[in-house]
Amino acid sequence: MDIPLIKPDLHQLDESRGIRSRPSVRQHSGQLVRRDVFIVSASPFQRLYYRYYLGPDRPGKLRLCRYLRTIMRPGRITVAATDVGTVVVDELDFVERHLLVHGCYEPEVLDSLMGFAESDEVVWDVGAHVGSFTLPAMRDTRVAMAYAFEPMPEAFRKLSENVSLNAGRSMLINCALGDQRRILPLFCGPDGNSGMASALSGSDPVPVNCLTVDWLIESGYLKAPTLMKLDVEGFEEQVLRGGANMFQQRPPKAVVFEAECDSDGRIISSELREFFRTYGFGIERIARPQAKVEPRENYVAWR
Repeated sequence: MDIPLIKPDLHQLDESRGIRSRPSVRQHSGQLVRRDVFIVSASPFQRLYYRYYLGPDRPGKLRLCRYLRTIMRPGRITVAATDVGTVVVDELDFVERHLLVHGCYEPEVLDSLMGFAESDEVVWDVGAHVGSFTLPAMRDTRVAMAYAFEPMPEAFRKLSENVSLNAGRSMLINCALGDQRRILPLFCGPDGNSGMASALSGSDPVPVNCLTVDWLIESGYLKAPTLMKLDVEGFEEQVLRGGANMFQQRPPKAVVFEAECDSDGRIISSELREFFRTYGFGIERIARPQAKVEPRENYVAWR
């Protein structure tokens, strides 16, 4: 089975800094719309619309934005976000809106994993979506290579576009990961949240290539991860089972993943807990900034 790969971007990083080219008012010529977000490329109307959208809250603001969006269709714009880099975003998508408004998405997950980084790290971003995790990881000078896996065609197109706008070491793989090599029906996410595409349920299935962690490593295509992020909407156990040999022979230092939990934040799946326990990992929930426990929470497993 052939796997579609994009050649790695091997632009040199500034070794004197932890993150290359962090935008600031002095370093970036774009238009500052938030403390950490700059408009890089947009039409005059888009600049006006997004400055209002990102500005102070006012009575009737959301109603006016919805009206303007309906008649003018502001569309996607290119922004530079301090933590992520340069990205093309659309406020109608949940994750992209976070990048536009906050300059990042779930930074606590990135911080939890990269807290284990030392040097020459190999990062696997499984479920990369538009690159909110891949981009800061590949720009980190402690990372030798970031592999980004995204099976959905439209999300992969956006991921490729965003990676092309930034310097860093990365390779993009247009496939899903699971417990066997096959063609996998992947269901589209709901309107406004394309990051929730799932292999378990949904509508409008898209056939995608599904490979396994062990096959990719043992076939010599990719290096084993030292740090790993999983965001696969309930398909975590299948991805992990497909990497059983890797976890046995050369396990990563840490894995961040999402899982269903109870109201106290405890992982519901005993199989998921047992998998990590079998390979000597401890597990800890990654607290959200708002401290609220959601039905699906993020966790870090480490050795």
